[in-house]
Amino acid sequence: MSSCCPPGSEPPRAASPHVGEIKRFAQTDLYVAGPRSAKVGVLAFTNVFGWDSGRTKQDADRLGEKGYAVVIVDVTKGDWMRMEDDIDATMGPWLRRTDYDNLVKPSIDDAIAYLQQEARAQQIVSYGYCYGGWIGARLSTVSPPLIKGHVSFHPSWVMEKMLHGEDAVEKMTEAIKVPQLLLSASNDPGFVRTGGSVERILKANPDISSLSEVVDYEYVRHGWVNRGDLTDEKVKAAVGDAWERTYEFFEKIID
Repeated sequence: MSSCCPPGSEPPRAASPHVGEIKRFAQTDLYVAGPRSAKVGVLAFTNVFGWDSGRTKQDADRLGEKGYAVVIVDVTKGDWMRMEDDIDATMGPWLRRTDYDNLVKPSIDDAIAYLQQEARAQQIVSYGYCYGGWIGARLSTVSPPLIKGHVSFHPSWVMEKMLHGEDAVEKMTEAIKVPQLLLSASNDPGFVRTGGSVERILKANPDISSLSEVVDYEYVRHGWVNRGDLTDEKVKAAVGDAWERTYEFFEKIID
């Protein structure tokens, strides 16, 4: 089984400085950032390297500074890829161990309960990097909806195809119930870029079409939002633009 990341992607990076805290709620560990209570809660889903990958925790902290109650969800109970792993060789066994229905979704349910019960969130949105983008897309198919909308940074929706075969991404997209924002890198697959099958299906859904968008970033590589080199001014600008679009998207979908 191949990797969730396309060739030429940003390499794994160590964790950036962060100030949030880890809490356990029910059966799930959460990295918690932002105020103790907030009108809007945010579910954050990591790439396959977990929450110590690059700026993942730092991003949650900065979103929390804007008044959102943010939780990064340990959806695999700590079973993450290591930076030194051969991703192509380990992806298949790892996906089987971290089954969405049996492990990931119950962890998300714990996180939602935390946001509703502890943070008093009235509405919930989500975002994810790479693999986490796919997790949020899967969550977006639930009816009635559990979230108001989802953002996928350099989305690895290809996971759906890896698990369920040809046309699986399109079938998943057809089942999505809430608005989506996909922010795709230059080397992401065509189906998650502008003009691809995902955008066509989202735009054909009258319930979410006006609030859904796919944006391409031509200069940067898959992984740039939380792992890109910020000393490169073009990468830094693309990261800033991606987050500005995310903030605007959240404001649009929140009641």
